[in-house]
Amino acid sequence: MKKFLSIFLALITALSLTALVGCGPEKVDPVYAETYTQGVDEEGKFVHYRELLEGSEEDAQYLDYARCSNKKGRCSVCYRYYECTALVYTLNEEGTGLVCYGAADPTNYMPDSNLLYPDSGGDFNVSSFDNGGWLHVEIPKTAVYNGETYPVLELAQHAFAMDQIQTIKLNEGLQKIGRECFKQISGLTEVIVPQSVDHTTYGGSFFWRCTNLEYVDLGGITTIPNYCFYDCRNLKKVKTSSNLKRIGFSAFNACTNLEYIILPSGFQEMNSDPRYNGINNDNVYDPFGGVPIERFAIYCDLTEIPRGNYSTGEWNSTGHKVYLRGQWEYDANGVPKAI
Repeated sequence: MKKFLSIFLALITALSLTALVGCGPEKVDPVYAETYTQGVDEEGKFVHYRELLEGSEEDAQYLDYARCSNKKGRCSVCYRYYECTALVYTLNEEGTGLVCYGAADPTNYMPDSNLLYPDSGGDFNVSSFDNGGWLHVEIPKTAVYNGETYPVLELAQHAFAMDQIQTIKLNEGLQKIGRECFKQISGLTEVIVPQSVDHTTYGGSFFWRCTNLEYVDLGGITTIPNYCFYDCRNLKKVKTSSNLKRIGFSAFNACTNLEYIILPSGFQEMNSDPRYNGINNDNVYDPFGGVPIERFAIYCDLTEIPRGNYSTGEWNSTGHKVYLRGQWEYDANGVPKAI
């Protein structure tokens, strides 16, 4: 009898479990919004997030909201999927706004220098300013620093250098971009510089070896600094404005796919001073050295070829085609062509 009851109970249990199969809501893999939304967390740090469209909050990737730093995850407070940028700021020298250092520690930067402090072994440590795997970054117009809200006015040197960024949006109101700010970001394909940015010195190398960069709108920049686009081998188009006055040496060196550039009527000079690089090579002096002369042209809203900054340097010694006012026009698609 006991054996019969044991078999009977086992049979009932099995049937019950079978009946439960398929009961309850079907598990759905999380689906997130394609577009990113910006926000500020409880500590005043700027964040991006994507809303959870399908699936349960429990199944979404979890990340402790209070420890958000260069990662993707589900906010345990707002239950939204986000990508945290955790931007770091300090006050600028004037105390009027903020300098954005990306996620780097500003104390690692040596005052008045383009280098970082060496690591404990005495070697230059690239990882000390590498920001981790951000994909989409947006610089806000304002940010909170020590409990006060300030405008974000500057990007520090190396702020996003060698990162994995795919897109970056710069805020209108930004005034300065630091040296090598976007150096060697291989995933970056397009950048639009706000009209508010005005760079007036030859130091820069902003986009040094951004090898997949294809298009840049330079906004209101007055000077394209030395080595600005060095080895941006996929760069095709650069949009300039009427504010542009100077181009530094080797600014477009090795931009082998560059199609053309337009120089406005107020343009003044090309910097080709060999004293700054110590190499006796005309290709280095020329801002467009290494750009194939057979496919690239310079269209000027000027009546004479732009002068070099110093008599010791002949900027167009490599023979690029230069068309002056009256020698070119825009076609139906707004692209310049010789006439």
